[in-house]
Amino acid sequence: MSLSHHGGWSWGTTFLLLLSFLVLVSLSEEAAFPGDPCSGLVKNGCFDKGFNGWEGGGNLPVSIVELTSPCDASPVVRLGVSVPQVPRVKSSAWISQTITIPLQVQHPLLTFCYDIFTNTVIDWSAFHVQIQEESGEITEILRDGYEGEYEPDPGTELGWRHFAYDLTPYRGRTITLRFGSTDEWEGAYGIWTLVDGIKIFEGYPVHLPVALRNAKPPTPTTGPKPFPTETPTPTPGPSELERRLMELINQERASQGPWALAVEGRLMQAARRHSQDMATNDFVRHTGSDGSSPLDRMWAAGYPVGRGNELLAADSEDPSSVLAQWMQSTFHHDILMDPEFVHIGVGYAFNSDATYDHYWTVNVAHPPADMPTGALAPAGMSTPSDLEHQLVDLINQERVSRGLSPLTMDGRLMQAARRHSEDMATSDFFGHTGSDGSNPIYRMRKAGYPLGGDELLAAGTEDPADVLATWMASPAQSDTLMDPDFVHIGVSHVHNGAATHGHYWTVKVAHPPVAISTSAGPASEH
Repeated sequence: MSLSHHGGWSWGTTFLLLLSFLVLVSLSEEAAFPGDPCSGLVKNGCFDKGFNGWEGGGNLPVSIVELTSPCDASPVVRLGVSVPQVPRVKSSAWISQTITIPLQVQHPLLTFCYDIFTNTVIDWSAFHVQIQEESGEITEILRDGYEGEYEPDPGTELGWRHFAYDLTPYRGRTITLRFGSTDEWEGAYGIWTLVDGIKIFEGYPVHLPVALRNAKPPTPTTGPKPFPTETPTPTPGPSELERRLMELINQERASQGPWALAVEGRLMQAARRHSQDMATNDFVRHTGSDGSSPLDRMWAAGYPVGRGNELLAADSEDPSSVLAQWMQSTFHHDILMDPEFVHIGVGYAFNSDATYDHYWTVNVAHPPADMPTGALAPAGMSTPSDLEHQLVDLINQERVSRGLSPLTMDGRLMQAARRHSEDMATSDFFGHTGSDGSNPIYRMRKAGYPLGGDELLAAGTEDPADVLATWMASPAQSDTLMDPDFVHIGVSHVHNGAATHGHYWTVKVAHPPVAISTSAGPASEH
């Protein structure tokens, strides 16, 4: 029997999600933003003038590369060099810039794009972004790299990612931003990173009232809110206010050329969840009280995001006023008029005890480009076969015998597991990478399950007891199945007599994201 284990998948996605934010208050205070027209407070953050404004160093080269990133037109900066030129020594390549953030910038937001090419795991080589204050204190705001347990093939590209970080705590202060690729083990082949579009602009297009400027994100007291169960709950139809805002948005799109957006129940669910969260917990921001991001909420509702975006508004009940303010902002206008988006969800919530009374969330998105027509139809949990039930029962018996809680079957994990078992049986292969190039995390998120899980594979036997016995004989796979943090499971068995191994098994074990602590300083939105 063949078996395989995929360890260490903890986070990561190549989906690009740009965040936007709006509170409906007076525009009379808004003024022209200071600094570079391309990158705001960052000098030459688009690298159109080479390295003008930047310092650099390290024992690996820093260079300008002519290509187009999702953030900006060419060029981009490359930190490090690729195999086979990279030496197998401890090494680094970095750039930095010292920036003063004026007090009049109420919500400075740092954004940039990056693409990592790596040859080893994050513990040995990583891309870092740090903020150093005048006191010398250093805060690392991003550390990224390959999260797998085993080394990837040389030159593995992780894909372009967008990062945003709230610099509001640094208003009126001078800081140094440092971006670097580091090889922390002399035996590693190393890492190199493309970076582009390093910008600091006003994160919100209008000023917030004083009451909210110094507001701290609420600290969760009960942990994250539960994610949807395996049986999808029908989404109620839009309220009159929600329906009116969608009508106005589509009227505006029709007048400017793009197709009308279709109402999508899962995006409605995600939008309503966040509006209710803001109204209940009295805040206005993209990060939920449970630490969820917009992308988390869309996936948790079951929508497979190819690309998506979220807009927020507060302090007005009138849909026409909400839209008018968004349309006055180039940033928000471009999101709503984006011709690639096909679906919309709107959520409105009211709470007279909250600061702004009225809270709006709009989600616009499209599914992955390779998703077949009709595949987006809501899918519940397929009925597990007897063999699949037996394997789940055996796994849970083993967990209970060790004092652990049994795992609950989750429809999204069942869907992800079934997809991969069918793929292996049909395409006659055995491994974690799908025939379409998908990885375990992608399949989980495409099925609608928020991040935080692992995958085990087996082939060559029909007997669930044999499958479990082989896994339990492997310390790595035993540790995965007996992990006390996991709460959900999905299992799939597929048979194809014409394939090499005949029987193909996939098991997904996972837990939803845990709450993110708000006590450790500024938190990123991604």
